[in-house]
Amino acid sequence: MSKTTSQVLSFSDKGICLDTFNEKAETVPCVHCKLGQEWVAYTTASELVIQSTTTKEQHRHSIPNIRSIESLVGSTASVITKEDKMYFVRKDKVLYSAERVKSAMHGEEFLVYSQEVEEMPEKKEVLLPTEEEIAGRKSTGSNANPSNTAASHEKEARLEGAEPAKALDKQNASLSTDQASHNKASAVEPAGESSAEKDPAKPTKGAKPAQSGKKEPVTLKIQKKEGMRTAIVNKAKPRFLKVYSIAEKREIQEIKIPAPLVFSMTQKFLVTVRVYRASAGEIEIIRLSNGEKVKKQLVLNMISAVLTQDIKHKEERMLCLCSLNTTNGTYYDTKALYYIDTAQGTVKNVSSISNPITDLAFLKKSEFAVCYDNSPSKIGIFNSKTEKIKNLKEGVRNKMFFNKQENIVCMAGMNNLPGNMEISEYPSEAMLSINEELGCSVIDWSPEGRYYLVGITNKMSIDNKVALYDYYSQKSTEVRFKELKSCMFAGKMLAFRPLENLPAKIQIKKADEYVPPCLRKSEQKEAKEWAAPHIIKDTAKAKENRMASIRKELEEIEKIEEQMSKGQVVPGGIMKIQKKEALLKKLNKKKKQVPQ
Repeated sequence: MSKTTSQVLSFSDKGICLDTFNEKAETVPCVHCKLGQEWVAYTTASELVIQSTTTKEQHRHSIPNIRSIESLVGSTASVITKEDKMYFVRKDKVLYSAERVKSAMHGEEFLVYSQEVEEMPEKKEVLLPTEEEIAGRKSTGSNANPSNTAASHEKEARLEGAEPAKALDKQNASLSTDQASHNKASAVEPAGESSAEKDPAKPTKGAKPAQSGKKEPVTLKIQKKEGMRTAIVNKAKPRFLKVYSIAEKREIQEIKIPAPLVFSMTQKFLVTVRVYRASAGEIEIIRLSNGEKVKKQLVLNMISAVLTQDIKHKEERMLCLCSLNTTNGTYYDTKALYYIDTAQGTVKNVSSISNPITDLAFLKKSEFAVCYDNSPSKIGIFNSKTEKIKNLKEGVRNKMFFNKQENIVCMAGMNNLPGNMEISEYPSEAMLSINEELGCSVIDWSPEGRYYLVGITNKMSIDNKVALYDYYSQKSTEVRFKELKSCMFAGKMLAFRPLENLPAKIQIKKADEYVPPCLRKSEQKEAKEWAAPHIIKDTAKAKENRMASIRKELEEIEKIEEQMSKGQVVPGGIMKIQKKEALLKKLNKKKKQVPQ
């Protein structure tokens, strides 16, 4: 059986391995790791390492106490330390850094991060004396010292006409004089005064202790291994979103907005999601280059949201899955899906689906797939106008994984389902094979689209491993781990080539009607059958054959042009020469369609 030539990356409790199925490959110890198709980033106690997956190129940065690797795009990574300092690094250069950063993400042109800002001290408002207070002081002064009535009236007149600051100083001086005289009078203790009044340090029975000006901290009980512990809840400081232009090497001053609940970005635009208690939530599109607010969409009863980027095709689009504070008659929370076209500045609701919505995937030709509904679930294919253009077969699944060429799809039942997988050709839906790996949590396709890996991570309670299969679900190898954290294929997309060594028969499901679990008989087993394997057409080879025929026709035209330049008469030569420009355009178009 043939094996894939692509490397499989894995991150486990022992560290990172760049070629998992190679027994001679070394595992490098690390603390944090971010895997990519061409580059990986990992950290030790004192360093950040950015390394190529295909060559020995490696760049080290002395950055201790890294808390997280926020994002990795090519050879560029953004990391945050335990002291909340962010470093934005490309290969061997630190492009940018900032303090008090809580989260960050970046693309090829911009870096977006949320930063805490120090709260401004509250300004205490100075209150001037009212007319009633001034009148009260006048009457008090006249009763206390009648001989100085005229002088006191003259003093109050000057006080009323004085500047506010001077008036306040005179008022404070008057109050301090009264307080001093009161303290002097109270220094002489009258006869018969109680000992409690004499010694305020000894409170009387039932007396309340004096409250200090400092507020007690808010605490929270937390269950830990050692038992219940009390933790102090610190007051959250305000955060702002900031944008840094990688090409211009400067901050975009037009964008400095309060950090939203969720944010994400495409190559040119920023998308934010905000939730308010008393009003509708909102999805907003902002242009990264100048802070222009392109579109704002209100969403009623929104309580949370998840933004999904188009990382595979890098198109200016995004999907926003919103959770709503409404009931739908099931134990699933109510979801609403919005398709965001950032280039066109539109936010459209995908209405022809039902809850629960379990998975999303972007496809080529501006299409996307949604896995929704329950027992059995459905998979719908939508265009950029959010119109449903195709339905795939129903089944028991909650995840879908298209290979990089998008001619094969793996529909899987993960999480609370038993790890069942159906591999079919797309879009014909011809069954290729079935498989099952209990507890599978990772599925990824190889760059050439013929093999897929199944990973069982440490989140599950069974043995961790990475297994390799072809699209007929023939296992070639597997590697076991004590604690596997993540795994994926490395390398750019290649042209699809069908398998050469086909199995004699493959195991597939019978096309029976779905029976709910409550209606199944206890002894009833899932029906299976063996069948001849479905052969996938080699579309890449067919394209190469068409390109070869175009090249041959162009060579004939060049010979005709050479003959006619010498004065020879070629029957039909002029008509063939007129086709030359159209054939060249056709050839260039087909060259772009073939992956390198």
